[in-house]
Amino acid sequence: MSLDKTMIIHTTDYDSITGSISSNAEQTKLEEISSMPKKWCDGTEITQALDKDTTHLYKLMDKHHKHTAEVLPPALTKIKDSIVKTDEIISESVGVEGLK
Repeated sequence: MSLDKTMIIHTTDYDSITGSISSNAEQTKLEEISSMPKKWCDGTEITQALDKDTTHLYKLMDKHHKHTAEVLPPALTKIKDSIVKTDEIISESVGVEGLK
């Protein structure tokens, strides 16, 4: 059984997808909230847990937003540029007999 190791990349579509990821990342950003007022949390375990969990959720969402908006698009662009450069190098080194 032979595996097809062909990779086809349409750079315009790839750039469009990368741009879409970057622009849609803004939707993952939550508005800033402050912690619950201390008087609401004092004496009740449930409100303390809720405040702690809400704070944790916002930290996770902030990390997700940073990775989606700031880290992922440049990484995808670097991968594309690397594939294109590799393709250029390979195409320049391939010769066909009989062509002048």
